[in-house]
Amino acid sequence: MTVAWTGIAVSLLPEGRTVQSRFKRPVPILETSTSSIRPNSKEAEEIRKTQVYIWDEAPMAPCYALNEVDILLRDIMNIDA
Repeated sequence: MTVAWTGIAVSLLPEGRTVQSRFKRPVPILETSTSSIRPNSKEAEEIRKTQVYIWDEAPMAPCYALNEVDILLRDIMNIDA
């Protein structure tokens, strides 16, 4: 699955979605923002089934966005950090 930080980059990706859309992050994204995806939801199941994420423009994202997605994925996959 392909994701990107900006809508312009997403428009160039096949079946791409923004990070905000894919991981249900609020807009605007703040340092204290969290995803609305719950571990037992349909969205979480789709994330569990995805083997690879390609995040275009990841270096452009704020570090707290990367950290929050990491926490979300660990929570959904039931991985203790």
